[in-house]
Amino acid sequence: MSEEIETLETIAMILAELLSSKDFINQGAIHPEDGLWLRPNRMTGLRLSGGIGIGQAVLHHRQIHISKLIAEDPEIELVHLNTALGLMHRSLDVMMKSSELGDGEHLEILETYRMFAEDRGWITKITEHIHGGLTAEASVKKVYDDTWVRMSQITDPYLKERLHDMRDITDRLLQHLVGETSSSTTEQPDNIIVIARSMGPAELLDYDRHKVQGLILEEGTPTMHVAIIARALNIPVIAQIKDITEKIDSLDNIIVDGESGNIFIRPSEELLGSFSTKLKEREQRQAEYEAIKDKPSVTKDGIKIGLHLNAGLLHDLPLLKETSADGIGLYRTEIPFMSYPEMPDVNIQSNLYKKIIDEAENKPVIFRTLDIGADKMLPYCKDLVEDNPAIGWRSIRITLDRKGVLRSQFRALIRAAQGRELYIMFPMISEVAEFDAAKETLLIELQREKDRNGIIPKKLHVGTILPNNRMLM
Repeated sequence: MSEEIETLETIAMILAELLSSKDFINQGAIHPEDGLWLRPNRMTGLRLSGGIGIGQAVLHHRQIHISKLIAEDPEIELVHLNTALGLMHRSLDVMMKSSELGDGEHLEILETYRMFAEDRGWITKITEHIHGGLTAEASVKKVYDDTWVRMSQITDPYLKERLHDMRDITDRLLQHLVGETSSSTTEQPDNIIVIARSMGPAELLDYDRHKVQGLILEEGTPTMHVAIIARALNIPVIAQIKDITEKIDSLDNIIVDGESGNIFIRPSEELLGSFSTKLKEREQRQAEYEAIKDKPSVTKDGIKIGLHLNAGLLHDLPLLKETSADGIGLYRTEIPFMSYPEMPDVNIQSNLYKKIIDEAENKPVIFRTLDIGADKMLPYCKDLVEDNPAIGWRSIRITLDRKGVLRSQFRALIRAAQGRELYIMFPMISEVAEFDAAKETLLIELQREKDRNGIIPKKLHVGTILPNNRMLM
């Protein structure tokens, strides 16, 4: 028996030395080879939309070959262009109607995208190149290339991101011109993870919504339009994964963990099983919540507890009915601001806030005033620079210094209430003087609405969020 123990100890010692040696595993098997990874690999990026997705990789790219550059007859090319434009516009209309997005900011993004596709300036430039002797396809490509060279020099992140939308529209029009079908409409697995360098909002909707389990991008920011569309469709999205299109093969198994910002390429069976279990547990919890959602939220000693949602898009509003929540405890008004190319005016804001209050159907909605700064920057505000944005010049301090922004938001909220109760919360208050200044500004706008014989709220509730995230109403 002692000999056997000694033998086992010797084997263990040898194995320990081997495992600690760098030569135990061939380094070529754990490093990239020709752009491919030969073992399961985890990468971390920027989380744009939460959730978990498991599926097979579909590489999203459109490589449209233009075989003819010089036109023989410009008039024929113009007819060809107009026919393709008509087909593209009709396909966009069909796509928007069948997108399952409902109403909200995400639909407004697609409508803006649709208007871009009809832009007369864009079409005129294409037409000019056709008259100059190019084919319709070459003219479309020429206009895009010229615009890309010009706009790629711009430092404004919002304008640079609109290049994704323009590339999407250009590719879509070229497809109709050359008669090619989208790669995303071809036969695909039941569960797919879309991999792309970048993507416009309509490109995501080309895919079967019920098959897409996740989206991974090499580029991207939280304000990019495709991210907003994905959040509306509950698709997890992770961006800023460098060279991801080169590290993944088509149909590779992929896990997208939108909670941590991690992706797992070619995961092991054990890891797949773990995340599959996690997904099933989430579904089970959802079913359990569904079963008890209509029961009263009362403690054992008989005290009623209010359960409220957090929201930031109109798409979130149907959750009020689905969850039987008592209202919206926090509506983040800055999210719509981040999706517009310029500061939304009073009418735009008022219409949005009215839709939110209408959708809530007499349940309270607590609107948090514009909370910007730190990681939430507006594309049209370039001067919001702060050395310590987490606790310094941000949120209520920015809007108190930019009173016009705060007053226009108060004006829009007051008009949206239409005589109903209105709940307003000031974010990140650090001292009583800030609260008093914000409330005074609100009362000025309330008096202004009275003076113009407008309909004022039935009752006004004012509160705050303190820097430690405590809420006071």
